[in-house]
Amino acid sequence: MNKLIRFSCIGFALCLLSCSNDMDFVSDNFSDKIVVEQVSSPEMTRSISEDSIPEKEAIYTIKYKDIVFDNVSLLPSIASRIASAKALEGVYHLTLTGYTKVVKNPDGIKGGDYYQCSFSKDNAQRVGLPQGTYICRDVFFIHEYDMGYSDFHAKIDDEVEYTYHNMGFNPESAGYGFKLAQEDSIIKCKTRGTLIEYTASGEYLNISYPVTKDNMTFKIKYIDIIDF
Repeated sequence: MNKLIRFSCIGFALCLLSCSNDMDFVSDNFSDKIVVEQVSSPEMTRSISEDSIPEKEAIYTIKYKDIVFDNVSLLPSIASRIASAKALEGVYHLTLTGYTKVVKNPDGIKGGDYYQCSFSKDNAQRVGLPQGTYICRDVFFIHEYDMGYSDFHAKIDDEVEYTYHNMGFNPESAGYGFKLAQEDSIIKCKTRGTLIEYTASGEYLNISYPVTKDNMTFKIKYIDIIDF
């Protein structure tokens, strides 16, 4: 009877050990798999290229090993490609300062053309100017940056607080911030503001508002995608 009990206990222990090993194996497999989870309904419609079918972007969370890349806006086709990639590396941080070009804002005052604008003492001091009237244009400030490769995905660093000290106005909503787009190897950041071009007497200035070019700071996070 005692031998039977001992053999039963040994068998039960071996069974537990076998189950435990199986569970660890499954867990390891899961950690090596890229998981792309949709966490919001599709909203914005856009296309990857002019020849592709328009798709609706949604918000996703990307997980791989100890990487968690959340609040990521993706087209379903891109989400599927990331999920089928071999591996991910990151999360990396990128800081871009200033802008590389200025584009007219057709929805601004005078449709983005020149107009006279009076700045209060406080508003003028934000960009190092005295109170007064200036010749301005409403524009988008754009910073384009070439990563040198296309196997990555970038997003705005949502842990950063944007104010007039470091950023222009959000192009798509109230408050301060920027829009980020990615095309092949190019990251494109766009914020909204005013270009103060001349004094009332005609002196050339070319100063951005509500933040100067030197203080305009785009904070970005990105992951590298292996065999994308």
